[in-house]
Amino acid sequence: RLKKPVVLNEAELQLGELILGNDPDLAAWKKDPSIVEKGKDLIRFINRAYDHKLLSVGFGVASIRISADEFLVTPEEGDLSELVPDDLVMVKMDSVEKDKKVDGLVNLHTAIYFEHPEINVIFCFQPIAAMAFILSRVEIDFRTIPETVVVLMKLVKISNSAAYEDTAIAAKLIGKL
Repeated sequence: RLKKPVVLNEAELQLGELILGNDPDLAAWKKDPSIVEKGKDLIRFINRAYDHKLLSVGFGVASIRISADEFLVTPEEGDLSELVPDDLVMVKMDSVEKDKKVDGLVNLHTAIYFEHPEINVIFCFQPIAAMAFILSRVEIDFRTIPETVVVLMKLVKISNSAAYEDTAIAAKLIGKL
C-alpha cells in the first residue's frame, strides 16, 4: 500500500532553475563530426530508454562526456523523443552555449563527471513505473515494475535538494554502486 505523495514546496521547485554564463565559442562543437556523432549516440540512448518505458517525454536530463571538462546535455525544455543533435547543449565548467538553457541538474552531471572519470553517460530520469514509490517515499518493490528497470537494480535514491544543491555528496553516492 502506497503512502500519500510528497509535494515539493516552491523553494524546492526553484532549485531546478539554473543560470550559467553564455559562451558563444561553445557552439563550435557542431562543426566537429566526432562530437556530433557523440550527440547522435546520446539521442539513440534516450530513444532506446523511452522505447523501454524508462523515461517520460516531459522530464529528464541526459548527458555524454566529450572531454574531461566538457559534455553535451539535453536542453531544459522540449520533447526528448524529438531531439536532434543541434538541440543538445555544450557545457564547459560553468558555461553553456550562448542562448541555450539547461536544467539545474547539469551541476549534478558536472559533479559526477568530476568525481568519476570512468563515467561517460549520465541519465537523470524518473522512470514512470518507479515514480509511485519515489513520490511516496516507499522502498521500491522491483516485482511491480518493468524488467528493464529491474536490470538496473543499482538505483541511487537522493533527495530533490541533494540533486540540485549537494551535488558533490550526491556524486560520491554514485561511487557506492
